[in-house]
Amino acid sequence: MQRLPPLNTLRAFEAVARHKRFIHAADELCLTHSAVSKQIKQLEEFYGVRLFKRAAAQVSLTTEGKKIWMQVADALELIARAPDSLESDAIEGKVDLLLAPAFAVHWLLPRLADFASLYPNVRINLTTNYNAVDVNIPEFDIAVIYGNPSWERLNIILLADLTLFPVCKPGLIEGPNSIRRISDLNNHVLLHDDDGLLWSKWLAANRDTTVDPFSGHYIPEVVHLLSAACEGCGIAMGDNVTTLQLLRSGALARPFKKTIQSPQSYYMVTRDEMSLSVQSIVFLNWLKKQFPLS
Repeated sequence: MQRLPPLNTLRAFEAVARHKRFIHAADELCLTHSAVSKQIKQLEEFYGVRLFKRAAAQVSLTTEGKKIWMQVADALELIARAPDSLESDAIEGKVDLLLAPAFAVHWLLPRLADFASLYPNVRINLTTNYNAVDVNIPEFDIAVIYGNPSWERLNIILLADLTLFPVCKPGLIEGPNSIRRISDLNNHVLLHDDDGLLWSKWLAANRDTTVDPFSGHYIPEVVHLLSAACEGCGIAMGDNVTTLQLLRSGALARPFKKTIQSPQSYYMVTRDEMSLSVQSIVFLNWLKKQFPLS
């Protein structure tokens, strides 16, 4: 078998060729402009030809680049669709997942039965980790990380940008100290998984100066924070991913509609997709189809 270039260089090449701009390709791939440039240079060295003609505003494919791009685009499409040609019950084996705890508990587990019904012979091995810095991706097939990952030798895909908003047990909204105005939060306990920054941003977005954003309880992990909110311990800052199921079930409610953008997001991280097993690829494709969330 002939030597193949790394898949991440082909993905970068295809994205740049499609967007005609390095910066747009970098945004799509969740990489820096510099990282994409390095991958294109690596691919040019592999083939021994220039792939792009660079101009101030955008880039265009060279004659050699056009020939390679047509084949690369077709090959990537075939790789993505390959598992779809198999009968779902013929796909078997395990998938080693590393997930942020809140994503695992409040997003994946409520949906895991759906994946199992589609691929009954695929076994999920789930590990959770609070700290993205501790990720050792060779030990796992797929990781879902909360933060801003910047590992240049891995494939990183943005799953979901997060919007933030207050959530609490429904009974608190209509209880003895009902919540009608933001100032009513002074009659309740604020719950934090940080130093008060998120509450500060949310209150500032609402132009409120009556509520102390640093008061209340500190519960550093989102899983425990949301459990405390469900138990009526106070009002937490929820998001459009981890609280979606809790809101739909009625375990939590939103006292206010105002949202803010989270400074961090959920990302899916994998090795070179050509090295992934078929069962890992079908899980990857299933996961991608769940986003964006409604």
